[in-house]
Amino acid sequence: MDPGHGYPDAAAFMKIAMVSQFFPLDAPPSCGVATATLNLCRALAAREDVELTVLKPLAPTRKRTEVVADGIRVIALPYGSRVPPGWAVLGGILVRLRGELRRHAFDLVHVQDSPWICRWLPDPTLLTQHGWVEKDVVLETHRHGGRLKAAVLRLTGGWARNRVRQVIAVSPWAARQLASFPGRRAWVIPNALAPEDFQVRRQESAACRFLASGRVCRLKNIHGLLRAFRQVLERLPDAELHLAGSLDDEAYLRECRLIAEDTGISGKIAFLGSLSGADLRKELAQATALVQASYHENAPMSIAEAMAAGIPVVATAVGGVDWMLDGGKAGVLVRNPDAPGELAQAMIRLGTSADERWRLSQAGMQRAQIFRPEPVAEATVAVYREILTNGVQ
Repeated sequence: MDPGHGYPDAAAFMKIAMVSQFFPLDAPPSCGVATATLNLCRALAAREDVELTVLKPLAPTRKRTEVVADGIRVIALPYGSRVPPGWAVLGGILVRLRGELRRHAFDLVHVQDSPWICRWLPDPTLLTQHGWVEKDVVLETHRHGGRLKAAVLRLTGGWARNRVRQVIAVSPWAARQLASFPGRRAWVIPNALAPEDFQVRRQESAACRFLASGRVCRLKNIHGLLRAFRQVLERLPDAELHLAGSLDDEAYLRECRLIAEDTGISGKIAFLGSLSGADLRKELAQATALVQASYHENAPMSIAEAMAAGIPVVATAVGGVDWMLDGGKAGVLVRNPDAPGELAQAMIRLGTSADERWRLSQAGMQRAQIFRPEPVAEATVAVYREILTNGVQ
């Protein structure tokens, strides 16, 4: 594809293929990447200068299917093989993706969080890098084979990621992880929230309820959160802790329930499981604060959603979280994930001070304007135009 593609004004109107194996079809988004991708696609599809098509590889369908989801055209491409997904990709998915790109003559391909796909597609391509799965796997050693699997992922996914020449990072922290490779162009554009996220309003009440939003797993350090909450109850005996997120890691969930029983706090904790967007917003509206105790994050959607809703945030200062919370001006930062006492003190501080909750609520809502879908889509389109005008470097 030649820069400008023959348009009088380069990239004045663009046919964009968004490649995402995480794009939700007929179910709520299953993870933060899926939510962020859906929000961005909705904002791009609403623009007059973009014709957007989502290509969903590894879709749970038996044949190629075209659907309209949330007003967005989606082409679902199945495994196409009876062997495990990794082999299916090598044996057929890239061929199918290339076929769709030839058939529709897209101007640019934007891949979400799949560098191994982006590496082998024809230019111009653009990757949005959301996470580092090899870092996550190290923290999930009990389930995924630990450091050996992380090393394999670093060699495969890391190899592909390091050869992608044009990347969007969703936080400055992520941009720094990508900066060491010569010849790469990187842009920092935050994840987009949904318009509905800005319509939630906190309901101040006498009840003290902390909310943790995210998968119940070792990476999210739910063990540490439970131990911190036990200390919170010594000062705030009527407090509650709600955990909204997937409960699919059954072994870790059993450990969490055992900790809650052994420390006598199980009656104050609710494991809600995965919630729809609407139900999660209801939980947010009733929360005193959102609490995140993770060992590793990039730019979690749960924090952005809480800020947009005016819910104060307490979070560990890992990855891009420090940037999201503006260095602690828009939320309370806990420096050590393995210090439950530090996390407990931050939770108590918010649970006992209405003035502090109000201050952080206002600061969070102001900071959350960077996650509005319209400016995120505008910045993304500006990158498209830059690539199409200047060509692939």
